[in-house]
Amino acid sequence: MKSSLFIASSAMLALCLAGCKPDEPVKPELESLAFGKAEVELNVGDVVLLEVSATPENADYELVWSSSDEQVAVVEDGEVTALSAGKAEITAGCGDISATCTVTVTDGQGTVPGTGVENVIVEPTELRLNEGETHTLTATVLPEDATDKGIKWSSADTGIATVDGTGLVTAVSAGETTITVTTDDGGKTATCMVTVSKGHDSVDLGLSVKWATCNIGAENPWEYGDYFAWGETEPKEEYSMANNTTFEKTISDISGNPEYDAAAANWGGTWRMPTKAEMQELIDECEWTWTELEGEAGYNITGPSGQSIFMPASGYINSKTSYDTERYGYYWTSNPDEYSTTMSSYLSFSSFGHRIDLVGRYFGLSIRPVSE
Repeated sequence: MKSSLFIASSAMLALCLAGCKPDEPVKPELESLAFGKAEVELNVGDVVLLEVSATPENADYELVWSSSDEQVAVVEDGEVTALSAGKAEITAGCGDISATCTVTVTDGQGTVPGTGVENVIVEPTELRLNEGETHTLTATVLPEDATDKGIKWSSADTGIATVDGTGLVTAVSAGETTITVTTDDGGKTATCMVTVSKGHDSVDLGLSVKWATCNIGAENPWEYGDYFAWGETEPKEEYSMANNTTFEKTISDISGNPEYDAAAANWGGTWRMPTKAEMQELIDECEWTWTELEGEAGYNITGPSGQSIFMPASGYINSKTSYDTERYGYYWTSNPDEYSTTMSSYLSFSSFGHRIDLVGRYFGLSIRPVSE
C-alpha cells in the first residue's frame, strides 16, 4: 500500500514539475519613437523603406503606419511608395506614442504642386557687428500662402561671418561678407551685407559707465579718428549748416539710438554716445593730466578705480578745414540744447581746463563711446 502511494505521489510531482516553467522577463514599456530621417525627398514612382528606432530598444511595441495624403504617398509596414507630386506626413505610432516623417514627392523636375514662391525678403539688409557678436536675420517667403516655404542660409565668406540654419549670424573676424537666403522652391534669393569690426576695448574707471579706449574711427588712443556732426552717424567731406540733417530739428537725448547715435550705429552692441551727465561725471570724479601720448597732446584721465584713458586734442572741423588740433579737444555728448534746435552739448578741453558747453550741431567733433 505504501509502495503504491509513493509511486502515485512521484507521478504527480513529475507532472507538476513538467508543467512549471521559469517566469519570462517582462519587456519595458515604449517611451518614444524616432525616424532615421525627419524629411525625405522622392520622385514619383520611388519606393523607400523608412527606418524607425524605439526607446528603449527592447520595448514591447507594434507599429501602426499611416499617410496624411494617400494621393501623394502610401505606406505599408514602413515601405513608402511615391504616387504623385506633393507632400505627405508619414506617421508610425503605437498607442499614444508616434513619430512623423515629411515626404516630399516631386515630378522628377523638382516641382511641387501648389502655390509657388515668388519672392523672399531678408531683414535687415545691412548689419554691423563686432567680432564675436551675433544677430538673427529674419526671412519672409512670399506669397504668404506659398506651399513650400523651405529656405537655406549661406555665407559668402565664413572666415568673416557664419550663419546657421535659423539665420543666426556670428561675426568671426573683421571684414565684409554677404549672407544669402535661398528658397527651396524656385531658388529665390535675398541678401544681407554684414560688416564685422574688431572688438572695441573699454576701461572701467570706477564710474557709472565704461569708457572706450579710443575714438570712433581710431584704432589707437592717441589717434583722432572720425568727425561727426551731432546726430549724424557717418563722417563726411564738408560740415555745414546746410548739410546737417539734425539742424533745427527737435530731438531729445540720442544716446543708444542708432538712427542718430554714431557709436550705436557704427560699433553696435551696448556702445553709445555719453550723455551730458556721464561726461560731467568724467570731469568731476577723475583726475585730468595734460600730457602727450605718441607725440599727440591730450589728457590722461584717471578714474577712482586707478584705471585711465587718453583723450587726444583732436580739434574740430568747420566746412572742410580742421581747427585747434593739438590744442583743444571737442567731444559730443548725446544731449541737445534744452532751448535751441541748432545747438547741442559737448566737452571742451585744453591745457587750461575742461568744461561742458554748447556749440552748433553742424560742426565736426570727435566721439568717445561708452558702454554699460
